[in-house]
Formats: sequence, structure tokens, C-alpha cells
Amino acid sequence: GDAGGWSWAVAGPGVTTLSEGWKGPTLPDAAVPAGFSSGHFVVDLAAESALVPGGAYTLTLSSVGGGFAQSTFSLGYPPSGGVCAASPSRGFALIDPFTLRCEGWGGDNLPLYYSFGVSRDGWDSASALWTASHSSSSSTIYLQKGIFFVAAKVTDHAGLVSHSTATVLFVNASQVDTNSSNYTYSVGEEEDRVLASVDKALGNQVFLGSTPNLLQVGGAILEDLAVNTDIPLPGGGRRLLASGAAYRMRVRRLLSSKMVQMTSSATPSPPPPPPPP
Repeated sequence: GDAGGWSWAVAGPGVTTLSEGWKGPTLPDAAVPAGFSSGHFVVDLAAESALVPGGAYTLTLSSVGGGFAQSTFSLGYPPSGGVCAASPSRGFALIDPFTLRCEGWGGDNLPLYYSFGVSRDGWDSASALWTASHSSSSSTIYLQKGIFFVAAKVTDHAGLVSHSTATVLFVNASQVDTNSSNYTYSVGEEEDRVLASVDKALGNQVFLGSTPNLLQVGGAILEDLAVNTDIPLPGGGRRLLASGAAYRMRVRRLLSSKMVQMTSSATPSPPPPPPPP
């Protein structure tokens, strides 16, 4: 029949009468992507909604002709009982890896999947950069200098989601490797020193064959280029890179070469030629 002649309604904890459909806290459209009048009804359990974990609900399909059909469903509980934390809490930009790890999580609908988010200068789940969901409960990231907040999103097989509390990470600029108290260096040497750290961080991920981590490190580097190109000086103060545009180009070329290297290593080698007759 015509989808325009159908209407869906839900009744149960957190919602009201069938005739009025879904009521309660504000419901984002993402929670019911097909709406209440299409030919099918979809609930996105990963989206915020008025449904109550553990609640039993009645779903009713009505037609303009007066017919109706009903079905019931129960909502499970989201993952719980676990913790997520990051270590170490302090480190140096692009040198020290930070490991995000979740432990002790359980749920009604296994398996569980984990995604890790990073937000600069304060935790904001909506604007955080999230890794793709994966069965691994840990992830290793490299960060540029700054203060970052990291947290995990734990999703079960049914789509129910729990968020961990955020952990703050303090990332310092890489230190100058010298024992001389009156050591001075040129802008070019500063660039080379920073680029060496970038090259090492990217190279580690290429060696491990970790495309997601390579993208994460590359994203952190490009984000930092957009913020500033100044470098801390020994004894305090900062110096703006005189060749900022050239430095940015060198970093982008380095990142591009690592991506090509990763792609080449992931491409299967052609089969060897047949032996001579």
C-alpha cells in the first residue's frame, strides 16, 4: 500500500500514548532515521533517545483504513562495569606513544566494540576525533604539543553505547638534545629537529603496518600546522619559524611519502614469471 497511509507509534517507559507517538526528552531525527510514516520503522540504538535501558515496548503500525498490527520488543542494557584510561599522562610531542586501554566491560549483547576519541583543550564528545570501532580494547596514538582529553565509546552488538570518563594528557614540545647551556641553533636546524621527530613517528606506524595509526599521527601533524609553527627555545620563549610556508611544505611532502610507502607495502607483489621452458 501507500506508505503515506501508515503510521508508527511506540509505547513504554519514557514515551507516552500510542496515538501521539514518541514523547519524552528531545529525540534527534537520527534515532528514527525512517520517521514515523514510512513503510518501515528503524530505531538507531546508538543515537540518543527517550528509550529506557531494560524497558519493554509496544510498537504499533496503523493504517488510514483503521487496521493495525502490534509487536513488542525489549531494550537491553548498554555495556557497563568497565573503565578506560590513558597512559602515560605526560609525554613529548610525536615521540612518546599514549596508550588508551579499556578493561572490565561487559554487556547483554556481545561482542563489544571500542572507539577512542581525542579532543583538544577540553572534552567534547561531539567535536572529538574518533577512531573507527574495533574489537580491540586498546589503541596507541601520537599527539602534537598541547593539552588533550581522551575517552572511549563502548558499543555492543545491538548498537547500545556507553561512554567512559575522559582522561587528560599533557603533551610537551620535544626537547633540544644538547648538553650545552649556551647552545644556539638556526631556524633550519630547528626545522630539521622537528622533522626528524615527525619522520620517526610516521615511520614507526609504517613499520607496524598500521594505517589507522598513521592517519591519526598525520592528522595530528596537519592540525598542528594549522594552529602554529612556533618552536620553544631553551630557557623559555618561542621563535616563529622564519620559513613557515617552506616548513609546512616539507612536512606535507614527508607525510605524503609515508602514505605512499604504506600503500606500496600493502599492495601484493605480482606473481613471479613462469619458469623458462
